[in-house]
Amino acid sequence: MGILHKRAIEASETTRPVPDLRTGDIVEIKLEVPENRRRVSIYKGIVMSRQNAGIHTTIRIRRIIAGIGVEIVFPIYSPNIKEIKVVKHRKVRRARLYYLRTSSPGFQPSTESSSAEHLRSSKELSSFFFFGARSSCIISIYGASCYQRTAPFLCLPFCIFPWNESI
Repeated sequence: MGILHKRAIEASETTRPVPDLRTGDIVEIKLEVPENRRRVSIYKGIVMSRQNAGIHTTIRIRRIIAGIGVEIVFPIYSPNIKEIKVVKHRKVRRARLYYLRTSSPGFQPSTESSSAEHLRSSKELSSFFFFGARSSCIISIYGASCYQRTAPFLCLPFCIFPWNESI
């Protein structure tokens, strides 16, 4: 790492201390929106991965919002981030938690708890998937699961008709 990168990291840590962020931690990030300097948005989620690259170090946060998984990548030394707070440390055995994209929502830090009946029905119906125009866009019965680089217009809702039942 170059001297300029080290000085930039030291300068950003003097204005705002960066906590020890590890994969699996539940964090709360206060981000100042660039369009409006007075509004601060709060993002809370689980750290899925961390990319160490000096001043360009990023973390990937995952959160379930309205039944849809949302992933956001934050550069931790960004001047727009006002505060990073670790809510809870969780021990995980992986460096990248990409399996959370397909797992049940029990590990997610959401406030809504899903019932066992809903989980059982989602396992029974997990074979009904429709793949969109890109491989990163998966549409299921319960809604769209689109990742970062997928355009929203590629995720179109569809219906499953009971083909085996007689009319």
